[in-house]
Amino acid sequence: MLELTAGLRREVDPELCAKMAGLYNYVYRLLIDANLHKDLGKVDEALQLLRYQRETWQLLMERLYESQSASPPPAESDADRDDSPNPGAAADNARADIVGGRLSVEG
Repeated sequence: MLELTAGLRREVDPELCAKMAGLYNYVYRLLIDANLHKDLGKVDEALQLLRYQRETWQLLMERLYESQSASPPPAESDADRDDSPNPGAAADNARADIVGGRLSVEG
């Protein structure tokens, strides 16, 4: 949980990051309390919340992929071309920008 909280990009969207940090802290406290009191119900609640978050991110990434696949790629100028030795780096950076930005999933 601490790694998830540390990975939040507060400079991108402080309000969203504050909400996510609150959720991660709640799950962390659930796990600590579950360990102290040997309470499997709290472990189940923490897992349920994390599974929901995982499903939300999966749906989001699928929708982003579908929307990017449906639209033709923009024309690439010489200034936009990435001539880095790692061809996957540009795609990874684009994904990092998308995930770090404010996202909402409806439906």
